[in-house]
Amino acid sequence: MTYKEACTLLGDDQAFRATVYAMNTLMIQKGVYTSKEYEHYFCQYADAFKKSFSGVSGDEKVEEISRETALASQ
Repeated sequence: MTYKEACTLLGDDQAFRATVYAMNTLMIQKGVYTSKEYEHYFCQYADAFKKSFSGVSGDEKVEEISRETALASQ
């Protein structure tokens, strides 16, 4: 299957998901980050998202994720 055929088959939403999958797979395989690091940040984002249902605004959620990411990388 060609890239163009895959895009036609998948449509916009699934093509976006396939892009994220391909990028993450490549970055893990090339050693940019590990699966464990990816899972950490994925869960960190999900936790901040969960808080958005308990009165935390979207802007506060983004600020919290950025702050936590900066602290984790120190």
